[in-house]
Amino acid sequence: MTSEQETTEPKSADEVLENVAERLAFFFSDSNVRGDRYMKNLLVKDGSVPIENLLRFNSIKVHTTDAKVLVEAAKLLEKELTLNNDETAIGRVVAYDPATMDSKNVDTTLMVSNLPLEGDSDDAKGKTHMPRYGCTIDQIRSLFASYGKVAIVKLRFARANTQKIKEEDRRSKGTSAPLGSAFVEFTTTEALQSAVADLVAAAEGEEPKIKLTLNKNELSFETMKTWLENKKSKRKRDAQDGTPDQASKKIKTEDDDLKEEEVKVEVKEFALDWKQGCVVRIEGLPTETCDREAIRAALEKHMGMDEEEFGKAGIYVDYSRGQANGAVRFPEPVDKVGELSSKLKSGDLLIADTKVTDAKVLEGDEESKYWTDFIDFKKRQIASKAEEKANKKKNFRGNRRGGGRR
Repeated sequence: MTSEQETTEPKSADEVLENVAERLAFFFSDSNVRGDRYMKNLLVKDGSVPIENLLRFNSIKVHTTDAKVLVEAAKLLEKELTLNNDETAIGRVVAYDPATMDSKNVDTTLMVSNLPLEGDSDDAKGKTHMPRYGCTIDQIRSLFASYGKVAIVKLRFARANTQKIKEEDRRSKGTSAPLGSAFVEFTTTEALQSAVADLVAAAEGEEPKIKLTLNKNELSFETMKTWLENKKSKRKRDAQDGTPDQASKKIKTEDDDLKEEEVKVEVKEFALDWKQGCVVRIEGLPTETCDREAIRAALEKHMGMDEEEFGKAGIYVDYSRGQANGAVRFPEPVDKVGELSSKLKSGDLLIADTKVTDAKVLEGDEESKYWTDFIDFKKRQIASKAEEKANKKKNFRGNRRGGGRR
């Protein structure tokens, strides 16, 4: 058999579905969303991630480029994931709440240090080149298999320009250098406690029950909680013992966002006393030609209003491009609500020159669900903005200390 014929056997449909389900479970998990800004922003802002976006993920498109496979995989994970009405986006059954979930991993995470590095040497010209990890994430993960399921392993890096890399090594600038440590997050606190019982000394000066090595390196362990507490104490001591400039001379690593200092930002509670009979649901919108502006233009023409008058009337078009369904919210239950619904349903009023499939004034459980979903969305949006504000404060403070990211 030639090398051209030596190809990987195609996987069965069941295998593809299983692999895609595993990828979705990971991408939407607490452990991944916590550190994945892209996923977090979409889930907090919109409550879901479009399937067309997920199909661009390398570890998904290696298995499939068919949206239907992602829909079926999400249905296999019905306890964790949910599909929108059009089955074009996937969300979480339990919405991600940054305020309560961003630091949830502190009680389930172990820090492992003295991981093997390689490639840290001077070449013939005396230049110091960037080291790299001499082990894989899978090797690290396998060390803890007997203690419980590992949710994620995060290797730690620092900005190369903060390391003692020689100035003449231009290749290292703007890249990251390994710190020789990693965070290992378990799925349960019980798994962490089991690992700690074996790998962390019970008291200072004592030896742990078990010593682990990786590629001849003897590893050391401490919980993330202990690591954060020690880091905070050290910062306080540095501030007391030295000048502000001296106290600020420290390496800023990529994991310094992990609650290194508590930044408190007031999160305003969102509440809404909604009124019945104010929402028209529109179904069967033309997904390729419709957008919010097209719906608004049709309503303005129907009601005899210009753009300014429509805005002052407090009427809101609830629609995202690409969706087949949308809604129009009125501030009060006026006659125009029912009239609009009737005109759309009959075809007397077109959206983007197209008759919609159906339109109706929401009532009962449907109306309650609409407003509940809207209020939840607003709460997530407020929490996301509060988080962004907190991060800006962290970055500003870090830059003042001289340790901010560049």
